[in-house]
Amino acid sequence: MYRNYYIAFVIALILYEMQLLAKYNFISAPQWFVNYAADILCMPVILTICLKFIRFIKRWPFFYLSKFQLLFAWAYTSAVFELILPYYRQKFTSDWWDVLAYGIGTVVFYGIQENLKKKEYHLEM
Repeated sequence: MYRNYYIAFVIALILYEMQLLAKYNFISAPQWFVNYAADILCMPVILTICLKFIRFIKRWPFFYLSKFQLLFAWAYTSAVFELILPYYRQKFTSDWWDVLAYGIGTVVFYGIQENLKKKEYHLEM
């Protein structure tokens, strides 16, 4: 039942590792991939970990994150990494394309979650 979900999670982690290798010139990749792949992938990875943690703590195996929770996670991540951290640390730079990438990742996670909901709904009936 969760097999495809875990496969997507592992693929996201592998793509993130590939992005890191490309960032430090160990492999060749397009510039957009080097700059934005981690930002797109971070939301599905973070949200999956949050979802699994909530399911474990609450013991609700069929709990899903609501649209409001996903919107909040996107806004919070965007604010922290694109507004707050660049203000306090020179290591971080503010890039509004990153905000769009976080949004794309959130939408991808929402689509995966909705697909999983449909499959679980059909199993319960």
